[in-house]
Amino acid sequence: MVEIRYQTVLRRIGASIIDGIIFLPIGFISEYFIDQPGTLIYQISSITQTLLFAAYMIIAHAKYGHTIGKKMFGLQVLNYTETGNISYMMAFLRDSVWVSIELGIAIYAFTQPGGLTTEVVNFSLEDISIWILYGWYILEFIVVLLNRKHRAIHDFMAGSVVVKRSEFKRAPLTREPGDLLDPVPE
Repeated sequence: MVEIRYQTVLRRIGASIIDGIIFLPIGFISEYFIDQPGTLIYQISSITQTLLFAAYMIIAHAKYGHTIGKKMFGLQVLNYTETGNISYMMAFLRDSVWVSIELGIAIYAFTQPGGLTTEVVNFSLEDISIWILYGWYILEFIVVLLNRKHRAIHDFMAGSVVVKRSEFKRAPLTREPGDLLDPVPE
């Protein structure tokens, strides 16, 4: 039986959808103004979008413990011991696989005359990257369903766990005499 605090699968999917929707305007603007696949500006735009989304995810998880989507769905990303938020390095590790796939394909496409529309064995690089990402997300989903805390592969890589915010009680901050947090005597 899974503890209530770890029953986050559907909420995580909803949060991912919200976070994707937040970045849709950037994609629409890029597509509208730079509707020229294969051009240098299109490829730079593709790389920039990936880096912006990665920065959003990494900063939000490390600084606040959640993205806007996770906050809307009442989720919190904690370190594995569940004593606090994850570090920037842990947040980077959580997103490193999909960022590497996206950037790897984009950089490879950058070196090809047709960019993302370059065909490799009758598939464009964009199609290949989409299928690789689908494969990754399917693996992630399977792993989430197979463990007690519903941790995904990226959670295992980073040492993180996603819990319902209502079930997370932060340990009280303890102060020792002489701590920097100790008030200055008047």
